[in-house]
Amino acid sequence: MIPLHPLVVHLPIAFTLLVICIQALRVLGKINWPPPLPIILLMLAIVTGFIASFTGEKSFSDLEQQLSPQLIDLIEQHELFANAFVWAGLITVLGWTWLHLKHWNPRFLDWMMLIALLGLGVLIWETGQHGGDLVYRYSIGILP
Repeated sequence: MIPLHPLVVHLPIAFTLLVICIQALRVLGKINWPPPLPIILLMLAIVTGFIASFTGEKSFSDLEQQLSPQLIDLIEQHELFANAFVWAGLITVLGWTWLHLKHWNPRFLDWMMLIALLGLGVLIWETGQHGGDLVYRYSIGILP
C-alpha cells in the first residue's frame, strides 16, 4: 500500500507560505484582500498539517521496529516540530478569527498576525528540514 504521508506533507508548507505572503502584502498595503481569505488559508494549513501528522504517525508505527535509536530520535524531533506547528497554528487561527469577529484594531491585528505567521513559518521550515533529512540522508519512507 502506498503511504499517504509523502502525498500530503507539502500541503501545509504550501498553505503556510501562501498565507505568509498574502498577509505580508496585506500589511504592506499592496493588496486589499479581506481578512477571511488568509484566515481560511491558515485553517487549510492547520487541517492539512494535522492530516500530515496523523499519516506520519501511522508511517512511523509501521517502521519503528526496523529503525535505530538515532533515527527514532530524529523522527521524534520531526514529530515535535510538526505538533508544535499544528498546535501553535490552531491557537493562532482561533485567536485571529475571534479578534477579527470582535473588530479588534485591524491594523495592529494584521501586524500581530504577520509576526505569528512568521513564527509558524519557522516551525514548518524546521519540520520540513527534519523530514527532508529523514528522506534524503537516511532513505526513510522511500519505497523499495
